[in-house]
Amino acid sequence: MAKVPADVEKRTHLQLEANRVTNASLESTRRSAAMCEESLGAGAKTQVALHRQGDQLDEVGHSMMQIDVGLREASGNLDEMRRCCCLCTLPCWKASQFEEACASKSGGDGKVVERQPQRLPPPQVTSGYIPRLTDDAREDEMEANLQQISQIIGNMRNMALDIGEEVKAQEAQVTKITCIAESNETHLKHEMAKSLSALETRTHLQLEADRVTNASLESTRRSAAMCEESLGAGAKTQVALHRQGDQLNEVGHSMMQIDMGVREASGNLDEMRRCCCLCTLPCWKASQFEEAGVWKSGGNGNVVGRQPKRLPPPQVTSGYIPRLTDDAREDEMEANVQRISQIIGNMRAMALDIGYEVETQEVQMTKIAGIAESNEIQLKHVNQLASKIMKL
Repeated sequence: MAKVPADVEKRTHLQLEANRVTNASLESTRRSAAMCEESLGAGAKTQVALHRQGDQLDEVGHSMMQIDVGLREASGNLDEMRRCCCLCTLPCWKASQFEEACASKSGGDGKVVERQPQRLPPPQVTSGYIPRLTDDAREDEMEANLQQISQIIGNMRNMALDIGEEVKAQEAQVTKITCIAESNETHLKHEMAKSLSALETRTHLQLEADRVTNASLESTRRSAAMCEESLGAGAKTQVALHRQGDQLNEVGHSMMQIDMGVREASGNLDEMRRCCCLCTLPCWKASQFEEAGVWKSGGNGNVVGRQPKRLPPPQVTSGYIPRLTDDAREDEMEANVQRISQIIGNMRAMALDIGYEVETQEVQMTKIAGIAESNEIQLKHVNQLASKIMKL
């Protein structure tokens, strides 16, 4: 029996090893492409949830403005009652200092938006990602998978930028809602101070007092109803934020899986390079991807040292409503205003929680964008590695 030449045996061994590495690389690119598709879908769901949350924040802001209008109307009715009870207009009384504070207008600075989400063009590929060694359908599929991964990563990078801008815009909305809630609380305290100095009941002005009391009662009913509606919208916003946080966690996990897949493909190419060159080539430098540390820049590893601040509800030493008619209407008004004060305090705490959650999700988006950028750098490294193999 003729002995097989050493060159033929070595060539056969290299061919088998190349087939094994090619199959492993093909499976790795398939998994990476599938995870990219899944991550892109999760990102799209996150964008939809963000837009829905933005609409809910708009509703909360509108309701808070309606509450402010109701409080102003109640303040006007109380001023009218105060003047009627004193039988004069008392022009020496100063107007409310609420406008001077302008707390409800401090949510926006009125500046023109000078920056929009940056759309970066997809990276231009001058040559194929995969060096043609076997030149069969497997390499065609690997090339298509890597091109698809590169395109999806570019889309996800732009999507991450859009989501980051949307989160910043919603953070500004939450800040504005918080300012309006604080202004309403200030207004309530101011009206409480005026109510404490209300004048004594006059029996001959009972009809006028009844009219103003009825108007104030209806105003407090409307304000209480709008407070309840705003509180429900805030609760829905919190639920949507938590759901969005879970989706962001899924996106981050998928991006890490993509990173592992790209690393595995890079390792397979390194193994293919060594097999084709018949030596380990120790002079080649290792990948600089770990030294860059781009994917690790999303978090600084610091311990969270700040949590949402819980402010205690304002202590009320006496009733909000001065007792003029001393009937069931004033009891209901007192209950309504107390309920409004309680809900506004809860909404203030809720706004702080929402703001903290938005900041946390913004950090998550920054980390996801960093991982996407690192995946793009890793793909470029794989392309350079493939080009070196082709030149051998």
